[in-house]
Amino acid sequence: MVFRSHPGFIFHDSSGFESGAEKEKLAMQKFIEERSSETLEVDQLHVIWYCVSLDESTRTVTHVEEFFFQKCVTPQVPVVLIFTKYDVFVEHIFGEIYRSAQNQNVDEVYKLAEKLAQEKVAYIFEKFQTRINYKIEYYTVLTGDAQISAKFKLI
Repeated sequence: MVFRSHPGFIFHDSSGFESGAEKEKLAMQKFIEERSSETLEVDQLHVIWYCVSLDESTRTVTHVEEFFFQKCVTPQVPVVLIFTKYDVFVEHIFGEIYRSAQNQNVDEVYKLAEKLAQEKVAYIFEKFQTRINYKIEYYTVLTGDAQISAKFKLI
């Protein structure tokens, strides 16, 4: 996948990898091995963006994720963990605080919800790393707004 707005970035979707079928797992492993050892920079794999939905943050690590982090990733290619649905996560925390808060300013409650969400994401990140037994150097969050703007740039 190539975005017209950023033609230098080529994205490969793992299509079907999450199902855990042996064929897809081996194809992913082969792709990462081959692309991480390419000699031409243009053919190399430069980064892996691994997405985890924050509405599934308490779920257990799947066997596919264990396979991916133990058998597929290589030290030459950094992994960035992307937590999706961050805005929904913040709204959920906001709702919990607002229901229990009495006579509090909505803006103050929202600021508190954002602060707590950031702290929770940092905790979830550490917990995820422990569960997969792999050190991920970077993480970020993705909101629905960011997804929408990315889709608009594609058009």
